[in-house]
Amino acid sequence: MIRQITKLVTGVGVDYHRWPAGVVFRKGEPVTLQDDLAQIKEDAKEFEAEHGRDLGNGWLLNHPLQKMILFRDHLAATKLPGKARTKTKAVPAPSSDDDEEEAAAAPPEAKPAKGTLTPETVRAIREVKKRFDEGEIDEATYKETKAGLLNKPSPAAVDATPSLVGRAVRKKFPGSGWFDGVIQSVEDGRCEIAWSDGAVKSMKDSAVAKILKD
Repeated sequence: MIRQITKLVTGVGVDYHRWPAGVVFRKGEPVTLQDDLAQIKEDAKEFEAEHGRDLGNGWLLNHPLQKMILFRDHLAATKLPGKARTKTKAVPAPSSDDDEEEAAAAPPEAKPAKGTLTPETVRAIREVKKRFDEGEIDEATYKETKAGLLNKPSPAAVDATPSLVGRAVRKKFPGSGWFDGVIQSVEDGRCEIAWSDGAVKSMKDSAVAKILKD
């Protein structure tokens, strides 16, 4: 699973032997903890439906993305001070039957002490650093990926401001193709985008920064 997560967070993307040559999920689009992980998980399901179902029962994309969602929620829950921390539970993301089977089979995970990183996060950061040292990814991608793993604002998220209103965007939706859109508003780190098919959807400003047309 660490291998798949590393491919996602570095922007290398995930390929599969049953997919046509050159077909890679999220190539050039690093996945961070600030992204809309639930939506990316849905995008992964549509991508598999279009190019070929994962015969590994979810270990290709579904389980790695769910692991990132659980890790993000764990960090959010443990950030609360004092007694509130013990009373607050992270809201679980929608899960599939595969996720429930994995949760039932896996032993309970030990919670890291405050201020420490999980072994999984440390290994992912080391893998990202190794790819940077070997020249596989550039410095900007390395910094953004590391910030996402540490749950810190990425450079793209810091740069996202209300001045994004009116900017044009372009995004490829798995199974539907490319769509143009215009940012209508920015509030609390999320952008409302009106797409060319008439739909209006909300996206994280960090994700919007990657699909700006100009």
